[in-house]
Amino acid sequence: MSASNSEIAAVSGRPGSLIWRTVSQGEGLVGALMILAVLLLVLVGPAVAPHASSDFVGKPYNPPSAAAWLGTDYQGHDVLSGVLHGGMLIVGVAGGGLAISIGMATLFGLFTGTFPGWRSTAALRLLDVALIFPPIVLGLLVLTRAGTSPWLLLLLTVATQFPSSSRIFWAAARAVGQEDYIESARSLGLAKWELVTREVAPNIVAPILAEIPIRFAYCIAIVATLAFLGFGAEPPAVDWGTMINQNKGGLTLQPWPVVAPVFCIAVITVGANLLADALRTRCGGGSPAGTRSAQRTRTRPAHGCDPTLMHA
Repeated sequence: MSASNSEIAAVSGRPGSLIWRTVSQGEGLVGALMILAVLLLVLVGPAVAPHASSDFVGKPYNPPSAAAWLGTDYQGHDVLSGVLHGGMLIVGVAGGGLAISIGMATLFGLFTGTFPGWRSTAALRLLDVALIFPPIVLGLLVLTRAGTSPWLLLLLTVATQFPSSSRIFWAAARAVGQEDYIESARSLGLAKWELVTREVAPNIVAPILAEIPIRFAYCIAIVATLAFLGFGAEPPAVDWGTMINQNKGGLTLQPWPVVAPVFCIAVITVGANLLADALRTRCGGGSPAGTRSAQRTRTRPAHGCDPTLMHA
């Protein structure tokens, strides 16, 4: 299904309305509900958990029972309590890294795309260098030398997601910046900040919206993988990646210490991908071409000129 011109135009005019239409039906609704379910578990879980994550409630790898609904893990901790306590690090670090990286990438893309030059070219070449390093390898290299810390995980998440998002937002801003009505705005003497915020930024909402959920899925995957490899929460705290790593040896004896956290990670990741697909469809693909199509459906740019070629 392709987005109609009216839907694409609404991206720059009423992004809130577009988001609501996306999450109110179809795969967008399913994805949003999956994400909200896991977020609710993360936020409310610690308050409703029957035990602390470090409490011993039985022998190692006990099967599910009335005292431990999902059984016990390799040390005799309640699996359900571990799952309810264990999402905060994964989702919190991923969400924080997402917010920071998207914010930084938006500013970077807007200014380098709208005002090309040698500085913008040099910055893009640095991004190309950063994209060479695989995220997990970079994370392992840094964490092995610097040790484990939630703040370090957050910085790594930002460092691994910023280059890719910046490239996408740069391409979108560059496409908008080449439109004639932008040149008209420049000729009116608009300041750089005013040009970016009034003319360009509202018209790259589509790729930004489409990028957020898919980057969230990437952030979840990176943090969970690093936690699984031993760089997650420090005992007695727990997280889903660490639970999988610690209990993988007893998978055939008691699968729930592994299956339950894997299920939570899978639900929020699949939900983010479904939401991303729905947003890309609504936003005309979430690409610079889709953004440019949105420009041609607008009736007037913000500065009030009459761009005759905007009517395709």
